[in-house]
Amino acid sequence: MTPTRALIRSLSLAALLAGVPLWAAGDTQPQEGQIRELAYGNALYHYFQDRPLTAITRLLAARDRGRLERQKGDADLLLGNLYYGYGLIPDAVALFNALLDDDSPQSLRNRVWFNLARVEYDQGNYHQAADLLQRLDGELPAVREAQKNYLLTRLLLRADRIEDATHALKRIPTDSIWRDYAEYNLGITQIAQGRADNGRSWLLSVAERNGATEQAERQALGDAARLAAGLSALRNSLWGQAIDDLRLVRIDGPLSNTALLASAWAWHHQGNPLQATGMMQAIIDKGQKDPATREAHIALGQVQEQSGNLKLSAWYYDRAAQYLQQSLDDIDRVITGVEEGNLIQTLLDQGQIHTRGRDALKQAPPSEASPYLIEAMASDEFQRQVRNLQQLIDIRDRLLDWQQTIPTFELMLDERQRAFDARKPRVEQSTDLQRLEALHQQRQDFADEVERIGREQDARALANEDETDFLEQLDEIRELIEQLRGSQDLGEAEEKYRLMHGLLLWDLETDFPRRYWALQRELELLDRALNEADQAAESLRGASARHQLDLNDLSERIDGQDAVIAARLADTQRLIDAQQQAINELIIEALRQLRRHTQQLRLSARYSVARLYDKLTEDQKPGGVK
Repeated sequence: MTPTRALIRSLSLAALLAGVPLWAAGDTQPQEGQIRELAYGNALYHYFQDRPLTAITRLLAARDRGRLERQKGDADLLLGNLYYGYGLIPDAVALFNALLDDDSPQSLRNRVWFNLARVEYDQGNYHQAADLLQRLDGELPAVREAQKNYLLTRLLLRADRIEDATHALKRIPTDSIWRDYAEYNLGITQIAQGRADNGRSWLLSVAERNGATEQAERQALGDAARLAAGLSALRNSLWGQAIDDLRLVRIDGPLSNTALLASAWAWHHQGNPLQATGMMQAIIDKGQKDPATREAHIALGQVQEQSGNLKLSAWYYDRAAQYLQQSLDDIDRVITGVEEGNLIQTLLDQGQIHTRGRDALKQAPPSEASPYLIEAMASDEFQRQVRNLQQLIDIRDRLLDWQQTIPTFELMLDERQRAFDARKPRVEQSTDLQRLEALHQQRQDFADEVERIGREQDARALANEDETDFLEQLDEIRELIEQLRGSQDLGEAEEKYRLMHGLLLWDLETDFPRRYWALQRELELLDRALNEADQAAESLRGASARHQLDLNDLSERIDGQDAVIAARLADTQRLIDAQQQAINELIIEALRQLRRHTQQLRLSARYSVARLYDKLTEDQKPGGVK
């Protein structure tokens, strides 16, 4: 195979075999649904604020305190998704399975089965994932329904069931990004299976749909589709078609250099080496350090050699060797920097991770290491390891926050205890049992008197103040008449006394039923008031006791937490150090692979220089071609 064909094939396979992630941005969003409980809504808010650890903490606290009753299923589903995002697969699966009881509504069961299918797919258990999807009865919420059909297309494509995958794909709305990913995967699969025309059709459908969008994710997918279509045409020697597809890749996108290099080869094979050379030189003039730039240096020498310009070709090869040697020196410095522990700082600068008090930068500052690190960081394994590091840093930062909050909690608790102790004497006074017993005894005395008045029909006992004064005056008059009876004629006075005394008693006895009913009513009201007082006292005593228990509980929860948090911090820091070391080793190995590849290119360039100079020298000998 000629160097040109090898390069074309390499470029083609690089695009055709590039994996599109199973889930797009925002794939772990919780299910749509109405928020009916404050605790669930609070956790959901922190989730959408990109604070998953806080969301987990709020959900666990709400579960522990029984504050999730009406939306326990939604909360557990969200918690399972968060566990899944942290790589806690067994915990997530346990939560999901716990929701599959006989009382679960079908809508919740569908959502659980969908999430379990995702987990099984990610674990490589494709048959189990397909089985779970088949259990779904009815549609999921709109976004999840599109994701379900996307996952189904992936499973069907793996089983080489192209027609069924196409049917599943068409059930995804055309305005959904899941439709774009599904069509892209279908196109790549068909190209890999030798059905290039069908595959190109699906890829161009994705490209056309995302041609005018301003969404970065859709723009990148559109560029990837155009590049894949162009490289497929290049691989099949359809030079004009390749040029048409590749020219639509955005010039300011990350795939532009690869597209330019592929276009240059297409122009070269169409018999236009000048156009090819210009495009390759344009890549080099950008001054970037990506794979396409390194390949372009070699390609310039190849184009000139195939065009018969051997001296110029040798010059290009020599320049390529110098450039690649500089790249090797750069890579060596980057490896040294990583070995010295500079990688994490670079990740901070590039916004790959962030820590407390420092937000991720929106744009990485330029550095010599950045281009090579970006290449090394492209793998899914690296992104997974960085995610793990970020999660550990988030846990450490949360522990630090708690550590700083403990003294504040202790101060607040002391203040609450002092305030409670200050109010406690008044509470005890208002709920004093002896005072309540005295009131009950007074009530009993009053009830006995009421019973006596009724039994004896003692109307005089119910006289009002004026009537009582009048009766007392009449009693005094009666005593005076008795004293003067023998010395004076008091017949007229006695007659008036009897008349007035009789009228007053008649009024009292006539009004006795009404007054006695009113007295009984007062007794009933007194009983009701005493009962309410008993209940209030009991409630107040209970509230006081519960408040003291709450204070004691808070004190017990706070006591000793400093030591616990300090131990957890030490454990977390050890895990962070180990995770940083794992990332360093992963990047160093990727850089070493990059170095080996670059070194091979440099050796190839130097070999080509030597080979061409030998050929030129041979041609200059007598009898040689001049």
